[in-house]
This record gives sequence, structure tokens and C-alpha cells, in this order.
Amino acid sequence: MRRFVILYFLLFGSLVYGQRTSYGFNLNLMSMQGEVSQNKFISDDLALGFGLTGDFPLINPRYELSWKVDYLKLRMDFIGKADPNSISYAEVNGSHWSGTGGLNIYLLSNHGMSNIYQPFRPYAFVYAGIVYQNLSTEVSPNFNLDYIDGGFVSPVGELGLGVKIRANPKWAFNFQFSIRSSFDDDMDGINGSSSTPELMGLIRSGLSYSL
Repeated sequence: MRRFVILYFLLFGSLVYGQRTSYGFNLNLMSMQGEVSQNKFISDDLALGFGLTGDFPLINPRYELSWKVDYLKLRMDFIGKADPNSISYAEVNGSHWSGTGGLNIYLLSNHGMSNIYQPFRPYAFVYAGIVYQNLSTEVSPNFNLDYIDGGFVSPVGELGLGVKIRANPKWAFNFQFSIRSSFDDDMDGINGSSSTPELMGLIRSGLSYSL
């Protein structure tokens, strides 16, 4: 019983070490590597949105658990370029909701010092999670690829770099750039000639508040 109590307080203490637990709000920008097959391409594929985040320190201050909830509004245009006299196209609109979590690994920091005394903290991160995407797709009569019209769920993985710039002991500016990958060919709404996973470039910027 005593060992259980000690373990409990160690685990609990790992989440409050250095008073670094923080919550934040982000503005998001995402670009998707669209469909490239059968002499066709996607353009105008930027998505804008917002998100919430939480960071929870571990016993070793170099590592931090992190979660993200993000929303992005999608707009993608799929245009065929094989015959300029008979252009085929698809217009894809939709919403992209995601919940991800993983590990932040701080770089080039004094890990024996609480983060409130370190104003500039770069880090790498790895996340995994789930995306729910709901698409509305309109196509021309001569569009000859399969497409998605409706909602679906897909797992994703994410790798990236970030930095926290502390304004004072409570508030910090946050910037992240990551590459997000799905495990299927559905994210852009078009099923092409291959099953290559979709790649997405995601930028997050915002503010966080430390408890």
C-alpha cells in the first residue's frame, strides 16, 4: 500500500513539476499535398482554422505530454489538364476536425532550470490521433475519378518543430510547423490511381497560459 501511495504522488508530481502545465489557443494554416495522378492536379488547397492545446510536464523537464484539438475549413479544386477544350474538375469543400496527442522534446535548454526562467525554448514533437473529415464534393459531368461526398474518420501521425517564447512567467507565444500524414488516400476527397497516404503541412501559432 505504501508503495502504491508513493507511486501515485510521483506520477501526480510529474504533471505539475516546475509549474509548467499550460493551456493555449492557436490559429492554424494547413496545406495538403493533393491528388497527382492521371495528368491531373489539385490547387487552391489552403485550409484555415483554430485549435486548443494543453501541455503537461513530466518528471524530466526535457519532456512534456501534449494534446491538441484542431478545426480547419477546407477548400480544394481538382482540375484536369489533359484536354483544355474539355476541362474536368472537382470542387471539394469541408471541415477537418482532429484530436492528437504525444510528446514534446525540448532542445538546447537547461533542463535543470524551471521553464519560467527560460524565455526561448525550441522543441521537437511527435503526435498521433484521429481526424474526422466531412466533405461536400461537386464534379463536372466528365470527371472520371472516384470521389468522397460525406464524412469519414482516419488515423493520422504528425512530426514537427516548435518554439515557445515566454513573455512573462504566465504567458508565452507558441509557434509550430509539422508534417501530418494519413494512412490512406481519402483526405483530399479524391481517390486516385494509387493508395499513397496524404501529406499535410500544418502551421500553428498562438498564446498559452501557464498555471
